[in-house]
Amino acid sequence: MISDPRALDDPTILQLATEFEGHPDNAAPALMGGVVLSWMEGGAARAVPLSCADGVLRPVVLLPSATLSTHQARGLLPEQVPHADAVHNASRAALLVHALAGAPELLLEATEDRLHQEQRAPGMPESIELMRVLRREGHPAVVSGAGPSVLVLSGHRSDLAPLVRRFVADPTAWRIAEVPLREVPSAPVVG
Repeated sequence: MISDPRALDDPTILQLATEFEGHPDNAAPALMGGVVLSWMEGGAARAVPLSCADGVLRPVVLLPSATLSTHQARGLLPEQVPHADAVHNASRAALLVHALAGAPELLLEATEDRLHQEQRAPGMPESIELMRVLRREGHPAVVSGAGPSVLVLSGHRSDLAPLVRRFVADPTAWRIAEVPLREVPSAPVVG
């Protein structure tokens, strides 16, 4: 047992959390706050904060009462993907960084996915359908992580919860939470 919490610095905490979870995608933002880009370099977890333009990101998370384990959700993914789909997602990832940094009008296009979301539809049909409806209505919505939560991004400074609620067939089956972002002043790369 470690008696002095200062004995673990941020890179060590990120590495330990990554080893426990398997990737830094959740650990890095929990550790650093705000929007964080994370990656693996060999076996080392790395992360850097992304500065979002003021007012660009207003996330709303739709949390269904239904659950799906990450293991089950990952099991729905194919072993291999077509090259064209991989290229599509790589270009959208780059576009997403640009959209978050100051071009919210590109968030819908930047959040297009060909590798994860539709493939998981059998395990979370309600989440995928809600995401489809929101996207058809022009809202940048994605399955959050492995799902089944749905994340909606907006570039507007308005309360999205009432807008989103009208697309939910059974409001008692979903909890809607607007997530405030904590901007982190130019933190260094962790890891």
